[in-house]
Parts: sequence; structure tokens; C-alpha cells
Amino acid sequence: MRILYVEDNSLDAELARRELARADSAHAIVVATSLKEAWTRLEEAAAGPFDLALVDLDLPDGSGIEFVIGVRARELPLALVVLTGSGDERSAVAALKAGADDYLVKRDDYLRQLAPVMESARAAYHAGLARRTRPLRVLYAEHSAADVDISRRHLARHAPHILLDTVSSGDAAVERLGGPGAGYDVLLLDYRLHGLNAIEVIGQLRERGLMKQPVVIVTGQGDEGVAVEALRLGASDYLVKRPGYLHELAATIENTHHRALLWREQEALRASEERFRQLAENIDEVFWISLPDGATVLYVSPAYEKVWGRSCTKRLESKAEREDGIVPDDKARVRAWWHEVARADGVLQIEYRIVRPD
Repeated sequence: MRILYVEDNSLDAELARRELARADSAHAIVVATSLKEAWTRLEEAAAGPFDLALVDLDLPDGSGIEFVIGVRARELPLALVVLTGSGDERSAVAALKAGADDYLVKRDDYLRQLAPVMESARAAYHAGLARRTRPLRVLYAEHSAADVDISRRHLARHAPHILLDTVSSGDAAVERLGGPGAGYDVLLLDYRLHGLNAIEVIGQLRERGLMKQPVVIVTGQGDEGVAVEALRLGASDYLVKRPGYLHELAATIENTHHRALLWREQEALRASEERFRQLAENIDEVFWISLPDGATVLYVSPAYEKVWGRSCTKRLESKAEREDGIVPDDKARVRAWWHEVARADGVLQIEYRIVRPD
């Protein structure tokens, strides 16, 4: 992996170089001590393009967040990890919203975490590229025509997969979401809307059962208390209209959407597991789930105790329990069958006899 490390502290840079070389000798690291030098390195890239950039937040000629914004604005194919001093997590979150793939706080043994965080960030970057091939439908409720226009222009240039529909009031947002063809992936709400404000819109959506998409609150500077209140009521994230906030817009929308997708998948998995548990506990059929060796059991249905007359706990804990209860004359045939199961695909059947302890 070719790595650009933007760091003005020579000791930190050398320690990182040694740790990454220890983790993987194939890592090639180029150090830049300022933002200006980092951009020069990226433009030259004589030995080929970089795969990832490690960026310190505090640099002599600016902030690492500026570098993140610049890389994403230029659409450079580069995974980004931000390094922060202890206590800079808030700045790191801002960097994530600007488009960084991960961050790492410089405390304790952070160097040992460096390689896995880089791998994770690189995977996240490529996963993000794949996600951005799917259009995202966003409803933006915003009373300022100028803000709508500048947001639309920015997204059209930097995130054309985000499709923006707009309304100018909270009442219109509720009406649109209750109408046919809503199906939006994210709702973007300016707090100070005409009619219903963002908090009231969320309340209306909850009452009418229309809170089907995640909500991002957009606030003016100084309105973060309002945003926190919105989060308590069910909003997923917020964005402050501070200078340069548009560079956080696409990443905030994408992250909000994919967090919501993950939550839905987890809820569906929990519901599926509960249905499985209820089925398993209320039928008299014995079944178990094991690794192909047949001895390492991951699950055994409660009916095992009723039919086999033996403990489910012992069946789970002891590999020897695999043959416990099988009639001795059938054991060799069952062992041969398990051996075949471990090598084969598809359905294999066998019939054998068991004897209960009584």
C-alpha cells in the first residue's frame, strides 16, 4: 500500500513508519510536513498513485480537515484517515462528515492500531465507491431559495448520485411524505422553516406513522442545542451551516442513510432469530446445527431432551456426545457418513437407531 503521511512532527512520522514496516514490509510511506507539500506529492505521484493518506489535524499551514475537503472535492481515489491529539474527537467527527473514512486518536498504543485502522478505512472507501453507484433520493425542506440553489449545485458537482427534491415549508414536507411516490431515502430539514419547524415536523411524522426515513437537521450557527433536541426526538444527525458545511453535506447524507439501512438489517435479523427460537421451542422435531465434522455443535433444539432423553447442554459442550445414544452396531456407519458430509455439498441422508438412557 502506498501511503501519504501528512505530519509535521518528525518523531511521530518516524514511529509510524517503523510500526507500519513491522506490520507489513510492503507498505511504502511518503511523508509531507505541510498541506502545501502534501498537494505537491499528490500531483507528482511519480511512483504511482497513493492508496491512502494519513493526515494529522494540526498542521503548520492549516487543518487536516481542509485536506480532506480538498481531496473529496477533487474526487481523488484516496482513502483518508485523520490522526488527532487526545481530546480532539469532535474535530475527528467533523473530518468524518467532510469525507474521511476513519480517524485515530494519538494516545497510548495508537501505533499498534494504525495498520488495522488503515485497512478498515481502505475497505470503507471502496465500499463507499460501490454505494455511490446507487441513487439516493433526498427531500430537502428549506425556506431559503439561495441555500437550496447552492446545495443543489454542490451535490450535482460532487455527489451526482444524490437526487434532491425540495419543499419550502414544514407543512409541505409532511404532505409530500404522506403522498404517493414518497419513498425518500433521507429527509433533510432546515430547523427554521415556515409554518412547522423541524421539531414539529418530526412530531407530525411520528403521529402519522410517516417516520420511515432517517432525518438530518440543518441548523444555523449557534443552533446546536436545537439539533440535540431533534436527535432526542428521533433525528439521525445534524449539520451546522458554518463556513464550508456543504463539503460535509454528501457524507452526512450517505452516512445517515447507510446507518439506517444497517439498523433495519439488524432489526430484521433479530426478528428472524426470534421467529426461529419460537419455532424451535414449540415443535417436537429434533434438529441441530453443527460444523461439518458433526462434533462441534452450534445449536440443538429443545426437543432433543424429550426424544433422546439426554441433556442439550452436554450435546453442545462435549464432542463425545455426538455418538452418545447411537446403537453400537450403527456407529461405524454414522462415522463414515459424517466423513462424507465433511467433504460433500448438497443433501446427504442416513437412517440410524438410538437408544435412550432408560
